Amino acid sequence: MKRMSTVVTLAAMAMFVSTVCAGLAEAGPSQETILVEGDTHHLGDETMEGYPQFDGHPCEGATWTSAPFNLSLFPSGSAELTIETINWENSLIYVNEHSVGPTPKYTDGDWHTDTFAIESSWLTTINNTIRIDCDYDAINNNYDDLLFRNLSVEYEGTTPEPAALGLLGLGLLALRRRRS
Repeated sequence: MKRMSTVVTLAAMAMFVSTVCAGLAEAGPSQETILVEGDTHHLGDETMEGYPQFDGHPCEGATWTSAPFNLSLFPSGSAELTIETINWENSLIYVNEHSVGPTPKYTDGDWHTDTFAIESSWLTTINNTIRIDCDYDAINNNYDDLLFRNLSVEYEGTTPEPAALGLLGLGLLALRRRRS
């Protein structure tokens, strides 16, 4: 009889744990947008005479890397990167060293907003970085200059349901008391 009771208890616990785990997995997707950088930056290697938008923005070099940023959700769905630019010419963007691909070519001196689909698997919950590399113009032996601002990442993610975590804790506590 004791063996049958133990089997029933173990079966009930297995069902309980699978229900709680299903609750963890089904804690619906949420969306989060992170403003990685809002300030205006000038990348390249020279001053841009004839482009008043570049005034007051000294050149910062050919590469820019964001400060590490963290996510509050576990990335699990779609993700995208959005950036505003002036004078964008085939520069490269990297998310955690994964290439987003070359950027479109804009040389009209106006601000443009571009959105790039990225793989959510490229994101981690901590220490994400974004890097922008200016395109090197071998014909003129210089880097193409650009301005960028309002760099953000938007993604879908999940978070464990607090009630499901509480139920898991209660179940483990009950199992421990039963064995005592």
